[in-house]
Amino acid sequence: MMKETEKMTTGVEGLDRILHGGIIRGSSILLEGRPGTGKSILGMQFLAAGVRQGEAGLLLSFEVKPRNLYRDAAAFGWDMRQFEQDGLLSIILASIPNTIEQLQTPNSPLERTIIEMRVRRIVIDSITMLEQLYPSFQERRLVSMAMLNALNRLGLTSLIIMETTPQSPMVRSSVDSIWELTNRLYEHRDYTVRRLRIRKVRGQNFISGNHSFRIKDKVGIELFPRIGGHAPQESPQMPSRDARLSLGVSALDEMLNGGVFAGTATMVAGATGTGKSLLGLQFMLAGIQAGEKVLIFSLEEDVEQIIRNAQPLGFDLRTEIKAERLKIVFKGPAELDLNEHVGMILSETIGQGYSRVLVDSMSAYRTAARNPVHFRDVLVTMLEEFRLHRISSILTNETHELGDLAMVTEDAVSTFVDNIILLRYLEVNKRLSRALMVLKTRGSGHTDSAREFRIGEGGIHIEQVDASRVGMPFFLK
Repeated sequence: MMKETEKMTTGVEGLDRILHGGIIRGSSILLEGRPGTGKSILGMQFLAAGVRQGEAGLLLSFEVKPRNLYRDAAAFGWDMRQFEQDGLLSIILASIPNTIEQLQTPNSPLERTIIEMRVRRIVIDSITMLEQLYPSFQERRLVSMAMLNALNRLGLTSLIIMETTPQSPMVRSSVDSIWELTNRLYEHRDYTVRRLRIRKVRGQNFISGNHSFRIKDKVGIELFPRIGGHAPQESPQMPSRDARLSLGVSALDEMLNGGVFAGTATMVAGATGTGKSLLGLQFMLAGIQAGEKVLIFSLEEDVEQIIRNAQPLGFDLRTEIKAERLKIVFKGPAELDLNEHVGMILSETIGQGYSRVLVDSMSAYRTAARNPVHFRDVLVTMLEEFRLHRISSILTNETHELGDLAMVTEDAVSTFVDNIILLRYLEVNKRLSRALMVLKTRGSGHTDSAREFRIGEGGIHIEQVDASRVGMPFFLK
């Protein structure tokens, strides 16, 4: 006899995380959404997950013929014919009235199939026609309740699919859980964005909000829980907060009174070409010299570009990658989803032995965010996770104008990072040069004067700014 709170996997790892371990056995789930949102795929994935665990499943299809289901499932790696031959799946093309009648009739052919196969999971695809077959709201409600009571009596965990329409069948109040899938073309984007939202679950907690997902060949539904939907977990072992880390530029370390504290977040802001990525790279290389493992997430340059651009400066990144002291992960900004990307960063970083992380750059996140609140929530959650696990992070952030500080001080991230370093252009003897300034170091003093720097072999080299030679003053608005 199963425990009342025993959970089963949904077949989608991200969805199980949202449900804190899966769905309670014996639950009835209403899966709704418009055509093309992935409802049938999720239903088949739910059944395939049961087969992998030796749990028999039943698919009652009211619209699609079995041969079409075999074809569709094969694209995701599920051999439904083989599942049937193994006695772990039955696909039945049925009608709603006949199914309702058989579920209510003891010892009916459908009930015998369920008992003989020891079916544990059932997918009903779909009940959208209920509204046309039973126009009366009261009749439709009675039919829905009879179906759910029969499924519960047989001990089945049921996934009931329904297309969302203005006059959808009224079964929402009777089921234990409601999941909604959407596929929308958002403003200013020429591609659709898929979301899953859990509207209710009886008897268990879940992470609310809109969660991103993709439909992927050989996989099915790949879901990425909403970042910011839960509090970060405390790390069991934490290094000292007092240790300082070198940024890889000795003069900058002096400006920071010995470097940045371990486990803190540093933002490097500046216009394009000022050296933000290079400073982040030198921070990573300083970690390697200290015997640490470091990780770079690039949203602008692929791995080969980063390796090539570092060579003229005297940095041999390929050797560090082969020695597994450095890992570089590239994800282009096209069709970037924040839940997916930041979720990937956290899974790649937390518990993997990395002590320093570079994310280059935040500008791509700002563009991908649906709104400023989403952008803020995602980044704050990521930084909190890094801090709790004492991972020292550096984030690059591009400013739009060469001499404007507003984007740095007004940015949602600037309040939550521990250190801010600003890189800017200035004119020296009628030539364009670069300068940097430390704007913020939480818990420590720092030099508040600007320093000129040049980029050459070995990376960034800092010099004292000579005010008599500067044509365009380095000032803050």
